[in-house]
Amino acid sequence: MIIAMDGPAGTGKSTIASIIAKKLNVTYLNSGSFYRALTLSLLEAGVNLSDEEAVISFCRKQKLEYEKSRLVLNGTDVENRLHDDIVSKNVAQVSAIVPVRHLVNERMQEITKSLDIVCEGRDMTTVVFPNADYKFYLDASLDVQAQRRFDQGVSNMTLEEIKEAIRKRDEIDRNKAEGALKRAPDAVYIDTSRLTIDNVCEIILNQIHRKGFTMEEMEVEKEETQNSKGNFQTQLEESLNNFSNPEEGQIIEGIVIQVTDEYVFLDVGCKSEGRLPVTEFAGDLPNVGDKVQVFLVKKFGRNGPEVSKTKADAKRMWKDVSQSFKDKA
Repeated sequence: MIIAMDGPAGTGKSTIASIIAKKLNVTYLNSGSFYRALTLSLLEAGVNLSDEEAVISFCRKQKLEYEKSRLVLNGTDVENRLHDDIVSKNVAQVSAIVPVRHLVNERMQEITKSLDIVCEGRDMTTVVFPNADYKFYLDASLDVQAQRRFDQGVSNMTLEEIKEAIRKRDEIDRNKAEGALKRAPDAVYIDTSRLTIDNVCEIILNQIHRKGFTMEEMEVEKEETQNSKGNFQTQLEESLNNFSNPEEGQIIEGIVIQVTDEYVFLDVGCKSEGRLPVTEFAGDLPNVGDKVQVFLVKKFGRNGPEVSKTKADAKRMWKDVSQSFKDKA
């Protein structure tokens, strides 16, 4: 089964795709990570990006792997470096080179031969997986796109600089000789400008639910390897019921949607993502899609919901200690 999503930057594709993949217990595949990893490698090697032959020759020698929704380049996990400003500035130029796109597309198509996936990018529904079981096109206004990227706190650029960078990148993507950014005729269009993450996820899950596919109709059997709970329809219904209204002062469960050098971003069921300093994980960082228990301090903090893993750990530890005393009494 392939669920494909397209759309410009800052529309929530990566966040939405990773959450949907987790809820449906399938693999999340971020196509942009492949191009960003190649761009990072090219820059580090000092390859002239204007020399297409040199770029193509170099990219053909790189080993791209995808492990637990993280990009591994030549045996090294580079996921946390893929959104460096220098990479974001140059990735459109690299991804516009047709033979490079062929290399990445072939690698992604190879991966899907043995996996059910949720994938997102710029040409997933039109070029890479034109026969995907489900297709979605996520969009947003340029102002919203830029603000979302700015709020992520992963760039050193100003809001206006981010806005201009996105505008230029989208213009390049829409005019590519191959794999141009455009909506597939049979893709469901969703404008995310005024929607929350939960709103978009609910729309997508409802669209899939309407088709009525069951787990038995999926190509890869998951009952033994992924502890399937039953048929696909049941999983979808359970997912739709998971959109809760978290309460302040409670320990809640968040889903990791992005990991940077400084923060771990979580979907905690609020209108925006919560974020935790990587220092709260003592060096053992989670992967995208992992579940993390956090204490909800405030729903509407300065940078979105204010959460704390440290407080959640402390409360759980105190609860365990108290229970131990009760058991000995």
